[in-house]
Amino acid sequence: MQPNPSGLDLQAIQYPPADPEGRAAAEPPRGIYSAAQSNPAVIGSRLPMDAEAGDEEAERRALVIVPGFCEPPEGRAWGSRTRRARMGAQLDEVVKAIKAKKDGQVEGGVQVASLCDVNGSMCARLSNVPSIGPLRPFTVDAYEVYWHDLIDELDSQELPERIGRTVLLFFYWLSPSIYRPPLPVSLRISLFVAVASCLIWLYALLPSLLIFIANTSGVPEDEKTGAVDKKFFIEMAWAGRRMGSWIPRGIIVLLKLALPATLVMNIADFCRRYIRNEPAGSGVRDAIAGRVRDRVRYLRDCGYQQITVVGYSFGAAAAVNGLASYISDQQRQQQAARPSALAEATTTLPTGGANPAPQDEITIRLVTIAGPLDVFKRQSSEIMEKDIDVCYESDKIARWFDFWSKADWMCYMTPFPKSLPGYREQPEVDQPDMKWYQRVVFLPHRRYWDKQEVIDEIVRFDS
Repeated sequence: MQPNPSGLDLQAIQYPPADPEGRAAAEPPRGIYSAAQSNPAVIGSRLPMDAEAGDEEAERRALVIVPGFCEPPEGRAWGSRTRRARMGAQLDEVVKAIKAKKDGQVEGGVQVASLCDVNGSMCARLSNVPSIGPLRPFTVDAYEVYWHDLIDELDSQELPERIGRTVLLFFYWLSPSIYRPPLPVSLRISLFVAVASCLIWLYALLPSLLIFIANTSGVPEDEKTGAVDKKFFIEMAWAGRRMGSWIPRGIIVLLKLALPATLVMNIADFCRRYIRNEPAGSGVRDAIAGRVRDRVRYLRDCGYQQITVVGYSFGAAAAVNGLASYISDQQRQQQAARPSALAEATTTLPTGGANPAPQDEITIRLVTIAGPLDVFKRQSSEIMEKDIDVCYESDKIARWFDFWSKADWMCYMTPFPKSLPGYREQPEVDQPDMKWYQRVVFLPHRRYWDKQEVIDEIVRFDS
C-alpha cells in the first residue's frame, strides 16, 4: 500500500474548519452529510491514493470549486447588507445540487462525506456504490478554493476612504474602453445599475462628509482680522443636515431597496482592485491565481486521473487566471528540463534510439458559469486576453464549457478567440420564468445550480 500524499483524513472529519479570521463557522447541511459522516465506511475506508495494485478500475477525480463574490444571506434580499461568504458556502451549494440532480441517475445513489485536508481546505467526497454491472465505482473529491479573506470591503472603510474609492469607481466604470462595441444588453444594464448604485452611494455619504469637514480643525481665518471664519462651516453643516433629513433619506432608502447598492459597490470596488492587481507589490489577482494554481498542482501530484475546475461568477475569472498561471509554469518547467533530458538521452541511449515516451498528462476540464471575463477584458485587455488565450489554446485543458444566460444581467459570454467545436463550447442556460424585477436584483444569477445541464457537465458519473 502506498502512502497517502493527498492529505485527506476520514478519521478527522471537521466541517467546516475555523474561519481565517476566527469567526464561528456554520454547520453543514445535515440532510446531505449526516449519513456519510456517521459511517464513513459507506463510501469505503480507503483514500484515493491508497488504492492497491489490481484495484485500477476505481476512478479517482477531483473537483475544484472557485466561488463567486459573496453568499446571499438566508431569508434576506440581495439588496440588504451582505458580508463575505463563509468558508465552504459555495461547496455546500454545489454538493447539494449534485446530490439532488445526480442521485437518481447513479446506481446505488450518490454518497457524500465531509472532509478537510491537512491545510484546512474544504473537501466533500462524492462516490457511488454500484452493484456488479457495467458502471465502475469511482470517487470525486470536491475542494473549494477560498479567497474571501482577501476582500477589503468598501462599506467597512473609514468615511474619507469610502468617498475616495467611490469617486475612483465612478470614473473607472465610466471609462470609454468598457463601452466599445459590441456592447451586450446584459452589460449595458449591469453598468447602468453600477453607475446608479455609485450615485446613490455618493449621495448617501455626502451629508456625513459635509458634517465631518465642518467639524474638523484648521478652519480658515479672516484675512483682515485674523478671526476664524465659521460662517462657511456653519452653512456646510446646515447643508449636510438638510441633505440628511428624512425626505432625502427616505428616497435613498427606497432606491437602496430597489437596487442592491451596497452589494454592487462592494463587488465593483473589489473588481477594480482585482483588474488593477492592487495593492502594489502584493496584488489580489496574483494572490487568488496563486491559490488556484497551487491547488491544481497539489491535486495533480496526488494522483487524480481527472481534475475539473469550476469557476462561478467572479470565480470564473479567478479560475481562468489561476489555470493560465499553472499552464505557464508547466511550460517553463518543461522548457527548463528539455536540455538536461536531451543530454541524458544522448549519453544513455545508443545512436538512433527512440526518445522515451512523454509522461502521461492529467486531464483538466474547465467549467465557467456566469463569468465577468468580457467586462474584465475590456478594462484590462492585455492581461485578461492573454490568460483567456492560454486556457483556450492549451492542450492541457481537454474541455472548456462556458455557461451563460440572457436572463442574467450580471453575466457575459467569455470572449473566445475562435471556435473549437466539441472542446470549447458556450451553451446558453434558459431561464424563461424570470420576471424583470427578479432580474434587477440578480436572482437569475443564483439559479444555475438548478439546471441539469450545468450539473451534468460539472461531474459525470458515467464517463
